[in-house]
Formats: sequence, structure tokens, C-alpha cells
Amino acid sequence: MTRSRRANIQYAAQCTDSRLPVALANLGPGPGDRTGATISDEVLTTGVKSGYNFTYAPGAPDGAGITSTSNILALPVSVSVTGPRVFCSMQDGVIHYNDGGTACDPSVNGDPALE
Repeated sequence: MTRSRRANIQYAAQCTDSRLPVALANLGPGPGDRTGATISDEVLTTGVKSGYNFTYAPGAPDGAGITSTSNILALPVSVSVTGPRVFCSMQDGVIHYNDGGTACDPSVNGDPALE
């Protein structure tokens, strides 16, 4: 199971009223609820970590206010210097990648999954 899949499962278990976070900051340090689930460190919640810029985009909540889709993208701060690949993942937690350095598409027939 991938790390992002485990984070989604942990967040959903802790925050049953929203299923997925609405922002990276919601995964960071806090009281263990949807305002700060304490799943990731505060560095990742800034959107920049280990030479990558992270962008998290939750899907629209359903009629009950539950967010069940998301997309996360990790772009190198400086392609080929801080990282050669772009990574992305959707709510299923499968991490996809490409070597182009500028985009990533985790949808069907998109970029390959990490093995």
C-alpha cells in the first residue's frame, strides 16, 4: 500500500465528516481532527519539501459535504537539479510519474504507476 493511500485511509478514519482533506494544511500537526490530522509534518503542509513543490486539489464535496476525490502533484523545484521526475496521485493512492518535469496525468491511460 502506498504512503498516500495510507494517509487517505488514516484521514478518513479520523475525519469521518469529510473523508479527504480540503488542503495540505489539514494533514499537518494539530488536534487530530480535520483541522490538523497530524498525519504529515508541518514542512509538507507548506507545499514545498525535499526539492519538490506539492499541490493538492480536492474534488467538489457531494451533497452531504463529503469530499471523496483528490489530486496531488509533486513538481521538482528545479527540474533535473532537485528531481528528474514529476509525481502525481489521485484518491486511490497510486503514485504515477513521468520524466517530462512539467505535468503528470494519473487518469486512465495517463502516466505509468510506480512499481
